[in-house]
Amino acid sequence: MESSTVAYIVLGIYLLAVCIAGLAGAILTIRRGTATGKKVQEHYVAGTGLASVVWFFTMSASLFSGYTISGIVAEAYAQGWVATRWIPGGVGVYMAFLLMAPRLHALGKSRGYVTISEYLYDRYLPPSGAPWVPHALRIVSFLALQLPVFTYLITQFQAVGTEVRTFTQGGISSTAAVLVAAGVLLVCDLLGGMRAVAYTDTLQGAVLFLGSVIFLIIQKTELGGLPAAAAFYRDPANASLPNVALMQNIPPSSTIVAYFDFVFKTSIAATMFPHLSQRLFAARDASVMRRGMAAMNFTFFVIQLSSMITGWVAIAALTGPLPKSTSVFSAVLLKIAFGGTGQAFLAALLLAS
Repeated sequence: MESSTVAYIVLGIYLLAVCIAGLAGAILTIRRGTATGKKVQEHYVAGTGLASVVWFFTMSASLFSGYTISGIVAEAYAQGWVATRWIPGGVGVYMAFLLMAPRLHALGKSRGYVTISEYLYDRYLPPSGAPWVPHALRIVSFLALQLPVFTYLITQFQAVGTEVRTFTQGGISSTAAVLVAAGVLLVCDLLGGMRAVAYTDTLQGAVLFLGSVIFLIIQKTELGGLPAAAAFYRDPANASLPNVALMQNIPPSSTIVAYFDFVFKTSIAATMFPHLSQRLFAARDASVMRRGMAAMNFTFFVIQLSSMITGWVAIAALTGPLPKSTSVFSAVLLKIAFGGTGQAFLAALLLAS
């Protein structure tokens, strides 16, 4: 069976599963909203909150976005060891969350917050400030928080379009893939709110985590893994290749400074991403949040490290320069998929995540 045929089947089944998960969340949200009369709370923070497993996976899927699969692989392929900056950057995000999350969660539960903007509004109500200050802050913060959301969504849609188009060898256009993904996202969000999105995130997060582990094995069996890549780097005939030089030489001091600058800025800025901070209010209780964040710190060394290894292996596995607008990740998947139906199935499953 051709890899493109397998991709269509796997992507179709995965899309159906996502729709079913979203529909289940939407039905539950509507029912509970009608029963309790708290439709706003049910829609935006899943009522009384999400349990441990669902909260963990919705945070994972929200943080390990399309860039984790598409961008980090391309970065490891093009910049070598510099891509490792994402691991300390990610751990730093959750270390920062450990400082702010307990207080935000407690206030959210006691006062009914569903967004960071509501916290700012409540904080500067009189007598803390003039009457117009909290209203202005709420509007300004709302507008300011749209920028990270906008850039986040653009990154996701670009990754979806590029990966699907590359893997299907143009059988599915980038535009078609983006429109389908956007349609599913919009329907789930409008009908089911946080609970529907979290249920689809649980499916996505589980596939992503398991797929990353399986793909580490597949890379070794099909492409030789890091040992084959290291042998390729050490070959004097390849020493002049730009990608190989990046893996062999110590980065310049400016790159090292930029590395730690990225870690520092990411650790602070990412805590203000609305789609992440809102999930702090959606945890059922403090213990759910603590367990989830503790587990999240270990997932960076599985999911993101898997993406980095994929990029490093791709330097040896993908001979010659890639065509413009071609995804490194999907090019590796495609190479593996040509090995047989089983390999094509596993490659398409990881693509779906």
